[in-house]
Amino acid sequence: MGRGEAADKEELPADKRITWMEQRINASLKFRPADMKKFLENEDNRQQLTDFLDTPETRHLFVYAVGTTYVARTEAPEDVKKKGMFFGKLKSCKTKINDEAQARTSVTFGDLAPDTLDA
Repeated sequence: MGRGEAADKEELPADKRITWMEQRINASLKFRPADMKKFLENEDNRQQLTDFLDTPETRHLFVYAVGTTYVARTEAPEDVKKKGMFFGKLKSCKTKINDEAQARTSVTFGDLAPDTLDA
């Protein structure tokens, strides 16, 4: 509501690493612009994206639907009812992801289909 929130919203696209991930999420899940904005402005989602990029021990990130809303989580979902996607750090990645170039060479990604996690 205050000036701090407006500044936070203006800063959202400033992190090129998150912009790189946003582009892959959009290509895979075809979010409407309003839905992508809502996804990125969600504090929990933003924190999960940042944790994945900044914490070497966090090796995976999953983007999937919970009800009608998509969430980003570092733990695999128990059940996938709609198409989702995953990001994973390559074994060679032992540090935080510092920039977009490192994300391109150190992170793999792909789709999660509703039956992907079935045994």
